[in-house]
Amino acid sequence: MDLSEDDKRLSKIYRKIVTSNEYKAGKILEKLDNETKDKVFNLIRMNKAEYEQQLNKQQLHQ
Repeated sequence: MDLSEDDKRLSKIYRKIVTSNEYKAGKILEKLDNETKDKVFNLIRMNKAEYEQQLNKQQLHQ
């Protein structure tokens, strides 16, 4: 799968945010423009939803 430059950049920002503490993540988000912030928040929401689905499946199989 070939990612566009924008997707690579968003992925890099996303990884920095989720691996940072709250203060540092907040500082990273403050530096982003609104469009990029929206895209990063959508990525976070998407991944949270997928994570919750996995947890629900695991609970059903126990």
